[in-house]
Amino acid sequence: MVEILESIHRIEIPTPFPVGNVNCYLIEGSPLTLIDTGPYLEEGVTLIDKALGKSHYSVTDIERVLLTHGHVDHVGNTRAIQEAVRASGHQEPEVWIHEMDSHRITDYEGYIERRMQAYWNVIISGGVPEEIVAEFSTEGMMKYFGQFGQSVDSVSVFYEEQQFESGIGPIDYLWTPGHSLGSVCFLAHEREIVFCGDHVLGTISSNPSLDFEGRLGISMQRYLLSLDAIEPFSHYIPLPGHRDPIFDLGVRLNDLREDYRNKLRRTKDLLSNEPQSLFELSRNLYGEYARDSLILALAETHDLVRLLDREGEAILTTKDDVIVVKSV
Repeated sequence: MVEILESIHRIEIPTPFPVGNVNCYLIEGSPLTLIDTGPYLEEGVTLIDKALGKSHYSVTDIERVLLTHGHVDHVGNTRAIQEAVRASGHQEPEVWIHEMDSHRITDYEGYIERRMQAYWNVIISGGVPEEIVAEFSTEGMMKYFGQFGQSVDSVSVFYEEQQFESGIGPIDYLWTPGHSLGSVCFLAHEREIVFCGDHVLGTISSNPSLDFEGRLGISMQRYLLSLDAIEPFSHYIPLPGHRDPIFDLGVRLNDLREDYRNKLRRTKDLLSNEPQSLFELSRNLYGEYARDSLILALAETHDLVRLLDREGEAILTTKDDVIVVKSV
C-alpha cells in the first residue's frame, strides 16, 4: 500500500487477467472508505489486510465500500470483506454501486452465466474458424470466470444524485456508461481528485465494446459521450483502476478520442466489395492477437463497423448467422 496523496492510499491487488493488477484506494477518515475490492482470490482479503496493516488498519475497520463498476476484477472481493468484518463483530460496511451494475454483484452466478453466453454468441456470430471455436465452451468460461467473484447480499444502489461523506470531503459520483452500463467516476471536489475506475486508463484501452447489454445503444459511442462528460473535470487528479496515475486527464481524453477516430478510419480503409466476417476484419485490424484477446477484438470490431454502418459508410448484414461487412 502506497500513500499517493494525503490520506489516500493505493492498494494493488493481482488479477489473473491480461490487464494486470487492479488499483483499490483507501480513503482515511470517517467513514474509512475503500474504493473497489479486487477479484476474489484465495489470498485476496489477506493481501488487503496486510496492506492496511502498514497504516495500522485492518480489513475489519472498513466502514464503506464504493464500487466504480461491476466487473469482477473490481468487485470480486466485496463479499469476502463483508464476511471478514461481520466475523469480527464490527458493523458490516456499506457497499454502494450504480443501479445499472448492481445485478452483477447481487446475482454474480446468474450474471456470469448470461455473460458467458454473450461471449459465446460473439464467437459464433463473428465467424471464428471451427478449430478456434473448439478451444472455447460456455461451461469452461463459466467455470473460469465464476471463481473470481461471489454474490453480495447487502448492497445499496444509487441512480440519481448521491453524495458520500469522507475523510477528504464530500464525494459525488459521475455516471460514465461505456466500459459498463453502471460505470461511474467518484469526484472529490475539495481535493480536485477523480477516482475514474476503468473509464479512463493511462496507457491502455478501456475496452468499452465488451459491454454487450446494449440498453444504451452502441457501447463505443456511449463511451465517447462519457469522455465528454468528464471533460469539465480534466484539471482534477485522476486515479485510475489499473496501472499508474494519469498526469494530464485532458491530454489523455484527447488521445483516446483520436485513437478511436483512427480505428474508425483504419476499419473503413480495410473494407472492400468482398464481404468479411468480424473475425477476418479483426485479424486485418489487429494482426495475430492472442486467444485471450479474441472476444475483445471481435466486440470492438463489431462496434466499429456498426458505427460505420450507422453513418452510411459500411454495409452490415448477416449470412448463416455470421455477421459480415463490406464497403458501400
